[in-house]
Amino acid sequence: NVFILNPPNAIGQWEYATDMSSLSGALFAICYRYIVRASDASNPQLSQGALGAFVIVSTLPTLSVPDYCDVVPLRCELVYALDESTVRQLACAGLAAVATFLPAMAAVEGAVGRGWLK
Repeated sequence: NVFILNPPNAIGQWEYATDMSSLSGALFAICYRYIVRASDASNPQLSQGALGAFVIVSTLPTLSVPDYCDVVPLRCELVYALDESTVRQLACAGLAAVATFLPAMAAVEGAVGRGWLK
């Protein structure tokens, strides 16, 4: 993340990122509950699809576009997708998204299993 490499306001940036991750997790939990409630709750593809969709939409906007891409409209060569920097960004942002949404999914499923949520 940028705040690790750019320390002038590292603690403030960390706090903001943590707050926004908490908000994202809460919004995911609300949406996830309605997704699994709307259909058969025992459908694992539905649960995994909801998690995957949230991970993808939270990961892709965090990628930095390299200097060699043309802008308006954005045009990059296919090699951009295989660039080491891009793969590293995808891995880090994807793991962060999974670390945000997977516990929220587990919490909702645990609350439903215990009867705390209907």
